[in-house]
Amino acid sequence: MKQFDEWNEVKKRIDNKTKISIPKEREIYWTCIGENVGFEQNGKSKLFARPVLVLKRFNKHIFFGIPLSTQIKNGSFFFTFTLNDTLSNALFSSGKAF
Repeated sequence: MKQFDEWNEVKKRIDNKTKISIPKEREIYWTCIGENVGFEQNGKSKLFARPVLVLKRFNKHIFFGIPLSTQIKNGSFFFTFTLNDTLSNALFSSGKAF
């Protein structure tokens, strides 16, 4: 079952933060991506977070990123790579601005 109410409470706490730092392009950044409607990739844990590859920074508040996963899927919307001796997938089908 989707946890929209729990995600809404996390969003409220995130919105109250005064300083949010976004890493440089090509870095992997743990970010709260939330509980999403439909088939987009959801975050994990109580913070609804997961690793995201920063492809493009637009300004100090917004970037375009690709969520990463250790669950390997095949197809044209997934890119498999090794990171720290762990097989991972870049989920291009779930890329979005954060």
